[in-house]
Amino acid sequence: MTDNVESGDIKIHYCLINFILASRSFYCLWFDDGKRDRFLTDTTNTLLYFENENEIRNFCTAHNLNIQKNKAVCYNIDSFMHEFNLYDIDCNIFLDYWNIASDMAYTYSEHFIGDDDGPSGETVGVYDKLFYGNNLPALKKESSEVYIPIWERDELDIIQAVFTDIKRIFHTCLGNLT
Repeated sequence: MTDNVESGDIKIHYCLINFILASRSFYCLWFDDGKRDRFLTDTTNTLLYFENENEIRNFCTAHNLNIQKNKAVCYNIDSFMHEFNLYDIDCNIFLDYWNIASDMAYTYSEHFIGDDDGPSGETVGVYDKLFYGNNLPALKKESSEVYIPIWERDELDIIQAVFTDIKRIFHTCLGNLT
């Protein structure tokens, strides 16, 4: 195991993740150490994963890892890939998968196009539109206005490129587990 509950003065927050890929379900630990979000690996940088939730919970108990959420956060990659529609983007869902793919890429030192700014910051602009398209209450303050992004052709091209790379990241990093 590469990280403990505390590292110096930084408290590490763990979250139980359930991935579904190629009709197979498995569990792993995502964590935030205050620097960069990633997944828990062993000393050979191999993802620690478990076949069922009880196994990973027993692992966490044995290693004194405090899981942040009671219930595993599920990322059904199969459904996401099947249901993605470039012309009807659910900002919340797309951003969730963008972020978790970024964390997985970082864990494995894989390049991820979603982490690139693009020549003029285009990728960041698309990310920001998706973020604001979530219409989070904290961002809206007292406004009842709902923001629905209007996508330009070049932005849709970026979203399609990120989607394609999300697929690559999951299949590269998790495909050997299926």
